[in-house]
Amino acid sequence: MRPPDYQRATFTIASKAKRKIALLRQVFDATSRADPASVTAIAWARVMPKEGPDYEQVMVSFFTRSQLPSVVNLVQTVSNIDVVLLATREQARHFEGRILDFGNSDGFFLRRPPTKLRLVVGDG
Repeated sequence: MRPPDYQRATFTIASKAKRKIALLRQVFDATSRADPASVTAIAWARVMPKEGPDYEQVMVSFFTRSQLPSVVNLVQTVSNIDVVLLATREQARHFEGRILDFGNSDGFFLRRPPTKLRLVVGDG
């Protein structure tokens, strides 16, 4: 397997998403004791359900310790988490300036940061 092209991470990870990643890592490690998680993988994925149209969304998974040597040069730190961003240059645009977040009904998703409102006081 050819390693993916390196794309610099231009997003951050929200606290809620960090907590969910940590929980998923615990579950992953509990079911993969022989080869636990080493680094978080964040990807832009195409979902092909059995029914309904295909769609794309952000996906979170893990590389195991045995897989780490094949991706070690792709590891970067995002919001204090070591990650590998699996995305083509075109797919990486979905992440630009976004925040990876998690919602109980939405799962992982990318959102825009809140805009800063500027209060302008008039002359009268």
